Amino acid sequence: MITISRHQLDALQAAKDRAFAEKALGVLTRLWSARLGARDLQVLLNWASDGVGRGRALGFVTEKDVCGLLNLSLVLTEFAPTFDWPDWAGAILARRDRAPAERLAAVRAEWRRRIGQP
Repeated sequence: MITISRHQLDALQAAKDRAFAEKALGVLTRLWSARLGARDLQVLLNWASDGVGRGRALGFVTEKDVCGLLNLSLVLTEFAPTFDWPDWAGAILARRDRAPAERLAAVRAEWRRRIGQP
């Protein structure tokens, strides 16, 4: 019988998360190349990796939801690779009574309202 330790499982999960962060970052840099082009790739990769963990902590588990969270984070922070969301956005994203897609939509709607876009 083969036994796998918690440490080994954590290492496998970390590798999977890192690969997903690289994939997501590739999409985001193509989408926002004019805004992110001059940024240090390692800084962006560390940010995306951190975002995968933050997304999981908020209940965002699908790639689509995590990519949405990363994309929204860029917009909310004016393309700074941080998670210094406005308090109102953090409160919406933390609500567990709504699905991740609903929380992302609610933040986008509130952001548009605050900047005066329909």
